[in-house]
Amino acid sequence: MALTRRDFAALAGAAALAPAGGRAQARVTLIIARGGASAERPAGTSAAFDLAVTQGADYLETGLAPTQDGVLIARDDHELSVSTDIADRPEFAARRSTKTIDGAAVSGWFSEDFSVGELKTLTCRDPAARSRSNGGGRMPPPGIMTFQEVMDFARMASAREGRVIGVCATLRRSGYFASVDLAVEPRTAELIRLNGYNWPSAAMIVRSFETDSLKAIGALTRARRVWIIPAEDAPSADLTTARSYAEIVSPPALALFDLSAAAPSPTPMLASAHAAGLAVQARVEPTAEPYPPKPFRPGDLRGLFTALNAAGVEGVVTDRPSIAAKARAARPETTW
Repeated sequence: MALTRRDFAALAGAAALAPAGGRAQARVTLIIARGGASAERPAGTSAAFDLAVTQGADYLETGLAPTQDGVLIARDDHELSVSTDIADRPEFAARRSTKTIDGAAVSGWFSEDFSVGELKTLTCRDPAARSRSNGGGRMPPPGIMTFQEVMDFARMASAREGRVIGVCATLRRSGYFASVDLAVEPRTAELIRLNGYNWPSAAMIVRSFETDSLKAIGALTRARRVWIIPAEDAPSADLTTARSYAEIVSPPALALFDLSAAAPSPTPMLASAHAAGLAVQARVEPTAEPYPPKPFRPGDLRGLFTALNAAGVEGVVTDRPSIAAKARAARPETTW
């Protein structure tokens, strides 16, 4: 059963729910856990989400991919050989295929070629995620979750923690899925409505790189939309136009700072977004190189989160919610 507006208010108060507009007010910088605490657990699993909540995350983010029978599962990519053990399963060996996706040939095992029942037999894994023991032994292997199960988990975590835990759904390859009669926007919107999140101040946001996808979601649901701005487009992003199909923008964190100065200073992008009535959720995406780079202290993620909080972003998207929470605790509120 979905939490109602009254339930959310009782848990955390109206200030815990992200706004739809851009009026000046005191604001807690939200922590959106990308795939959960996916630097430490396989992304999009109950283990990653549970750890993220424990570490202080406010929203649990997951990508969505459709199955053959139209169920949305919590996967960043519909090609499953990296994030699951499907390549090691002899019963699925013959299902390997090559497809042309976004103009490129991709080989592997794809969610849209399997039923949700088949995918539920898989074990999730992530070579980049560090594993920890659970008490005296290791945690059981995590399985694939559906979008419905992610929302159920967020509601249960809200009740357990006594605060609102929101859900952030990321839509990718929308054009491709529409071309194979598995459009993700109607399925996403239907579940948002059925679970009681279909209002602008609900603890639900929908993200996409694709503006057409955001426009489609806007025609089907009242949930807030986030335009994920690609790094290469950030310097020239048309934020005034973006307000017609999104309430929030999510640029790379480093696009918000002038890195040529002796000390990091804000670029005009944050102020421009706020002037356009858009909230900003910065994406913190560490690479193999020291991140953040100079003039930040290389590798000092907490310093980057602190700078983002001081600059006045409304949220940070990260696979390391524990570090973001420590930085926020030192400066919990921003004004925007």
